[in-house]
Amino acid sequence: MDLATSLSFLKYLLLLALIVGLRRRAALGVILFLMTLSLSGTNPAEAVETFPQWDKLAERSTTREARWSVYIDAGDWFFDNDQQEQAKRYYEKALKIAESFGEGDIRLANTLLKVGVLEEDKRKARQLFTRALLIQERVLGSEHPDLASTLEFLAWTYDYQGDAFDSAVELMKRAIEARRRGVNQDGLSDTIRLLGWLYEAKEQHALAERYYEEALAQDEKSLGANDIRTILAMENLAAFYMEQGEFVKAEKLLTRKLELHLQGEDAKDYYNLARTESALGWLRLKQGDHGAAERYFLQSLDHLNQAVGPEDSALHIPMLLDLVYLYAIQQKYEQAKPYFRRVQEILQEDGEGTIEEHASALEQSLQELGNRQLPWPTEAQALGIRLMLKYVGIIGH
Repeated sequence: MDLATSLSFLKYLLLLALIVGLRRRAALGVILFLMTLSLSGTNPAEAVETFPQWDKLAERSTTREARWSVYIDAGDWFFDNDQQEQAKRYYEKALKIAESFGEGDIRLANTLLKVGVLEEDKRKARQLFTRALLIQERVLGSEHPDLASTLEFLAWTYDYQGDAFDSAVELMKRAIEARRRGVNQDGLSDTIRLLGWLYEAKEQHALAERYYEEALAQDEKSLGANDIRTILAMENLAAFYMEQGEFVKAEKLLTRKLELHLQGEDAKDYYNLARTESALGWLRLKQGDHGAAERYFLQSLDHLNQAVGPEDSALHIPMLLDLVYLYAIQQKYEQAKPYFRRVQEILQEDGEGTIEEHASALEQSLQELGNRQLPWPTEAQALGIRLMLKYVGIIGH
């Protein structure tokens, strides 16, 4: 089975995106299986444990190659159904067979990678990835584009925030060059952005900015300005600019993004227009211009309504909380109250708990994930809820 040739640029799911990318053949089986279940009225969640009968299929296989293939598909199946322990068990069975193929067989490298991505011990994972890389270099050549994913895997096994930072950076740079050699340069912008993220984690912001900007330029070249991945890349870079206090750069980028969403051939892209206006609102808020922030936040909510309907979905919660925070910090509690109440109603309707629990979840996300992309709105929205809870007397004064 072919290895994935790109990493997701959503930073908090880097390795997960790679793992999912490895499972194209099993995905087809999953789709066909779920279609069958849908037609029969069977609950897919109830069927995962019993279908397919992987061990029986392996027993019926007449060759080691066929048995290896069954175990690989089984591992893919269980991974796609979020059962990683089972997935690893089958990949390890496949690895035992793949060892007999010899060090010159690319199937051994592929299997080592699959086991490696599920290995929690970074040192063991590094050994697996290093061995896979050596096989790939022997079979494919040291400059083959397919080495890029393996180099990226390997980079994340190093302590990039400690003494091994240079090793991680060197591996990521090698991955970038490998992707440049690819026919379509698939995943190139993602890998460049990951290198920027490494520099940002090390607080080398000038280098981080350089690679983030290069990644966005590559996105626009290869995907086009209106592709959702390019749109998200613009948002991430604008957030980075704001975190560094580079408000002029952030405004220039967000204004360009705003214009793109207004220039749709058939209709305006109201959803992404709303997201951009929300970001511009936070930019103005960071600059202390409450009036301009209010205008952007209200426009954002209006355009979101045009995109997805009235304020009756979880998509509205962040934008409603933008306004809650803005009014609450100015002690305009009565203006904040309608938006606060609407958030409460949406949470209740969706069975998502109380608004106090939502504030706690926001605060927890900052602790657990760092929420690097937009930490200040998350923190501010939680604070806005706390201020309103105090005002309305739900948790005391």
